[in-house]
Amino acid sequence: MLITDRIFDPNILTVFFQKLYFSVKPLSIKRKEAEMKRAFAMFLMLLLIFVPIVSFINSPTVKASETVVIRVVPESMTVKLGQPFSVNATFDDLPYSEYNGVVGCEFNISWNASVLRMISMEEIAFHTVTPQMEWDNIWRLKHVISYDSLLYAYTWKDIQRAENQGYAPLRGNGAWASITFVSLAPGETTLNFSKLNIGSLTTYISGSGVGGTISVTNILVADLNQDKTVGSADAVILSVAFGSVPYDSHWNSDADINDDDIVDIYDALILANNFGRNTL
Repeated sequence: MLITDRIFDPNILTVFFQKLYFSVKPLSIKRKEAEMKRAFAMFLMLLLIFVPIVSFINSPTVKASETVVIRVVPESMTVKLGQPFSVNATFDDLPYSEYNGVVGCEFNISWNASVLRMISMEEIAFHTVTPQMEWDNIWRLKHVISYDSLLYAYTWKDIQRAENQGYAPLRGNGAWASITFVSLAPGETTLNFSKLNIGSLTTYISGSGVGGTISVTNILVADLNQDKTVGSADAVILSVAFGSVPYDSHWNSDADINDDDIVDIYDALILANNFGRNTL
């Protein structure tokens, strides 16, 4: 039984006031009434002080969460010159409890703009757990792409609604976003995290970022005949293999520029975007 239950027990209250009444019986009626009112006022004051303290003691304790680690996956990658590629910003083992689940995230990622150019960022975490009919509840606070950095900040507009519908808070493992780049020049750059803020139901949780390293070689991505120039000869090679998949008679793995096991329009677009480039 909680202490508050004992305070409001009718039997205890009855005994208390009976003792109080008989203790002032010899006094005059007016004096007795005054003493009763004074005692009752003191009793109410004690309740006002005592009940919040007891409630605090009996309330569940929200423990400090472990640090949430956000990382770039893969952590290292080597790409050809002019090659488009994607990495994910991921999370592992988000802390979850009734009082401390994750409901928002903000981070920045920066890179060397002379080596990479960002093409797009696709939000994953909130759009994966939120039913499509509830996507209007996703709050896109920041989804900003600049020449050397990106800004990501998402939560739900109505967190209580998200909880009631069963898709909040976030938990487990997953990806915040998928980020697509294209390599511009040979070299190496690190994808660095900054301004990490993880919002929970009750407080902010500390975040730690593990960046990734991208190395760009001086081999042109669409130089299919390896003559250090992307030109008509490479276009002919691709056109011969166009539409093929592995084990077809006209399959050419070199023409599958984006490594998706089919030579198609996406490979042709990569070649077209690099047409005329050379490393001579």
